Parts: sequence; C-alpha cells; structure tokens
Amino acid sequence: MREVPQKQLSIVQRAGYALDSFIGFFSPASGLRRSVARTKTYAFSSYRGTLTDRRRSACSVGSGSPDADLLPNLESLRSKSRDLERNNPHARGALETHVVNVIGRGLTPQANIDYEALGISQEDARTIGKIMDKAFERWAPYADTGGRMHFDEIQRLSLHQVWLNGESVSQFPMIQKSDDPLRPYELSVEIVEAGRLETPRQFLSDRFVREGVRLGDRGQAIQFYIRRDHPGDQPRPGARQDEYYSPTSHNEFGRPNVIHLYQVRRPGQTRAEPLLAPVIDTFLQLARLQDARITRAQVSAMFALVI
Repeated sequence: MREVPQKQLSIVQRAGYALDSFIGFFSPASGLRRSVARTKTYAFSSYRGTLTDRRRSACSVGSGSPDADLLPNLESLRSKSRDLERNNPHARGALETHVVNVIGRGLTPQANIDYEALGISQEDARTIGKIMDKAFERWAPYADTGGRMHFDEIQRLSLHQVWLNGESVSQFPMIQKSDDPLRPYELSVEIVEAGRLETPRQFLSDRFVREGVRLGDRGQAIQFYIRRDHPGDQPRPGARQDEYYSPTSHNEFGRPNVIHLYQVRRPGQTRAEPLLAPVIDTFLQLARLQDARITRAQVSAMFALVI
C-alpha cells in the first residue's frame, strides 16, 4: 500500500492546536471541542464557500434545474436590467462599449467559394462570388422587416438584446414584391423582443413548453409561441393582447424560421439571463453610494454658506 502524504501545518495552525492543548489541560471538555472544531475547519478549507459561519449566514443557495432556478425570476431580471441600461451611466457605458467593440460598423460577409468541391474553375468562382457580394449590398439596406434599419443596425440591436434580455429572437419573414416594390429580395429579418416569447395559457400545464419554447424528445426547440403585441403595451382599442402565432424552428426545406440566440451556461437551459444579472445589485449599491456622497457634499456646501 502507498503511504498517503500528510498535510503540513502552518505555524498559525500549529499554534492553534497548542492553544487547544493548553486549554484542555485545565478543561478537557473545552479543549476537545476546540480541537474537533478546528480539525473540521481545516478539513473543509479547500472550499471555503461551503462554510456557514456568521459572515456567510446570509448566503442561501438552491439546487434546482436550470429552468427551475431561472424562469421564475426571468421577468424581474429583465426589467431591472433594462432599468439599469436606462438610468445607470456605468451599465450603459459598458453595454455600448461591448456592442461597438464586437460589431463596430457592421459585420459584412465575403463570398469565398470552394470551386474544387463544386467542380468549376477558379475564375468562375470569383465571378459568382462578386455577384453574391453585390446581391448582399443591395439587400442590406432593406434587411429590416419594418424598413427602419440597415443590416448593420440589426446586428447591433441583436447583441444589444443579448445584453439586456439575455437572448435575441430573430424571424425571417418573406415580404412579397407587391407589398414593397422597392425591396430587391423577399427575405427580411425581424428582431422580436424577448418578452413576447411566452407560453399561452392553454399550455401552462404542458411540461414540454418552457416560457414560450416547445421542446422535443431530445430537448431541442421545435416550436416557438410569440405574442402578436408586447405584454407591456398600453391597452388600446383593437390590441391583440392574447393572440399568439407559433412558428416552427425550421421549415420543410430545413431553413430556420426562428433563431433563438443566447449563451447556454447549464445543460438543458431553455432561456437565458441578462448579462447584467450578476451585477444588478452591485450597480444599485454604487448608485446609492454616489447619491449619498453628492447629497453630503450639497449639505456641506449649505452649511458653509450659512456660516
């Protein structure tokens, strides 16, 4: 049998055991309790986050599934994240800096055709590539379904949604030439607010539907339930508050109907938390601290003026 090497104790740890022995000389019961407690502390010192002493008593943890831990708190997290983006300059600056550094002026595809796999000449591949690049340049200004944004702006909005809501939902409706004669191609892109992706009432008890996403037997997303109007819209005549449409994830040709973009942090995760979620409380505390310092400075200035 191989001998297990003993863990070397530091000077402080040896001094602690010596103190326990000294106390045990006068009170054996007290010395034994101190020695046992000290041994347990050193045994679990590899993961100090598991300790439940007085300083860590406020840390309550759960052990639910990815959806059980996230979905009940998702609406509140999104609301607080959007409030930070509106009112906190530090959160707003971090968000805008990240979007600008990642997207910049926009990501533009460049055709690079594998002419050997297609069995064509290299010159023909270059010609086809130039035609594809020109087609994208014509389509990019009309990419938005609503006709408001360039394709570069759609990219920035999509990443912006990932920061604020934790996810970006995109659709690709086909717009007929008769509806928009200036549009060069029928394909368009529509960014859907994450709050519109929710479960209809009749499917609340369906275990395969998680916050507007219907899952298959393997956990894959096969269908989405999207509200016609945003749940936060002001009530108005003719509003379709409880109407949904349910596109499938892919059409019969395999083309995606919906792209649900988010970062998967745990296996089996259906939706995602905002990227600002871990720092919401920190930003709020910093904002209160800054307000308190400004108020203190104003009060001090008033006293100086009176004097």
